[in-house]
Amino acid sequence: MLWFAIPGAVIGLALIALAVLVVRKFPELVLIDVATIARERDASVKKGIIAGRAERLSKNWLVRAKSAVTPTAVAMRGAVRDLAARAADLEQRYRRIGMTAGSGEKVGDRQIRELMDQAREMARAGRSSEAEAKYIQVVSINPKFVKAYEELGRLYLREKQWKEAEETFRFLLKLDPKDASVLANLGELETARGEHAAALVHYQAAVTLRPANPKYLDMLLEAAITAGNRDVARETFARLKEANVENKKLGEFETRIREMTAVETK
Repeated sequence: MLWFAIPGAVIGLALIALAVLVVRKFPELVLIDVATIARERDASVKKGIIAGRAERLSKNWLVRAKSAVTPTAVAMRGAVRDLAARAADLEQRYRRIGMTAGSGEKVGDRQIRELMDQAREMARAGRSSEAEAKYIQVVSINPKFVKAYEELGRLYLREKQWKEAEETFRFLLKLDPKDASVLANLGELETARGEHAAALVHYQAAVTLRPANPKYLDMLLEAAITAGNRDVARETFARLKEANVENKKLGEFETRIREMTAVETK
């Protein structure tokens, strides 16, 4: 009577084999060829950013594939068809992206703008994984589109994916060490991780580049007070007051600085 179990066993083995194939090959489908970028040393960082997503997706596929193995042959057949269809769809989609990015053809600004708008809308709606995919699609098409990297990094920051956020921001800093926005982003990341001394350094660098920027002055002042650096706090407070006299937090900042001084004089 064991012959009744043979079809189910065969289908089960086929499902497992297909799942393994998808897990092994999926990162290759997602990883777009970015090695053609002029600076070879930056290619590995771009790969790391995209590969991070590939690794997370491949793990999800493996979990889904394992959970799809049921005792009934009908369920197995359905899971195999579904897995194969999704894999084929992803392969076709990412192959098109790769061909577009590698062909040397200039992709219109309209397409990039549409993808960026979609990514922002998804991020606002809390659909972080989908937003991440859109940003990665943008940088796969145009590996030099800095804004996509920065917004992707901020997405990781909001999702508390510290490692991915830091890799993205530090890559941007390699492209332009004098990008005040990226320096401030690194400061925000370090603040979120409780690394206040490191955050202070990056905020100071951002303010050096943009000395009258109220946002960066506000961040620097907050970091200086948190880090207990009274001198930097006093100096930054004066600059912030001059740059944005209507800042509603000035009174609070002044009180906190006064309290710092009182503690030190005791």
